[in-house]
Amino acid sequence: MATGARLTWLRDGRAATASAMVLAWAIYPRTRLALRDGRSVIAAGIASAFLMARRPIQTLRPLLFLLVLEVLFVALLLGWIQGMFEIRLEAGASGWHAFATLCIGQAAASWSHVTRGAHYHAAARVSQAFVKPSETRPDPWEEAIGGPGGPQYPVDDDGYHVSI
Repeated sequence: MATGARLTWLRDGRAATASAMVLAWAIYPRTRLALRDGRSVIAAGIASAFLMARRPIQTLRPLLFLLVLEVLFVALLLGWIQGMFEIRLEAGASGWHAFATLCIGQAAASWSHVTRGAHYHAAARVSQAFVKPSETRPDPWEEAIGGPGGPQYPVDDDGYHVSI
């Protein structure tokens, strides 16, 4: 019986590791597309896979650290708090218990969104170190003022002048 349980744990661990690797790999092509101003997702995915194979420690270490933080916060801390509320819920349910459960779920979802942004930031920092930016197209915001997707105001002497 113990051998069957160990094989089940091994199978589940292998599936979790493979899923984490695919999710980590999915982040790097997006950052590569942004850095290289690319249009081919397939080429960015293949290049990112080679980058991760050549430099596994540099590419996976920040994402693994963020995964550990997420597990510690969501699974351990929020799971423990949720367990405490469920013990009290068995004694007698009230509207406050349901509200507290909702708040715990929202805290977990919010933390997940924050760590997702942190994953992209970490991947962008790693990609900046190993992926050279595109030089075929100039930076459209180099000599203009305005956010991406909005109006761009040139800062040269020939056209419309903007004081900085």
